[in-house]
Amino acid sequence: MCFLIVQIGASITQEELFAYTNAYFLTNEKYQLSRRYVRFDVDELCNTAVAAGGKSS
Repeated sequence: MCFLIVQIGASITQEELFAYTNAYFLTNEKYQLSRRYVRFDVDELCNTAVAAGGKSS
């Protein structure tokens, strides 16, 4: 099986994965951004994705 990996745009840091960066807010931007900041275990997310696909990591 072949996999094609395509990178579009600039690389981001792991910390940037947790932050909402798609748009701006007209009011209370700091508050709105803080509500959309979600830290998660990136390695565990990858493991879960692999398990969902039926492949072992």
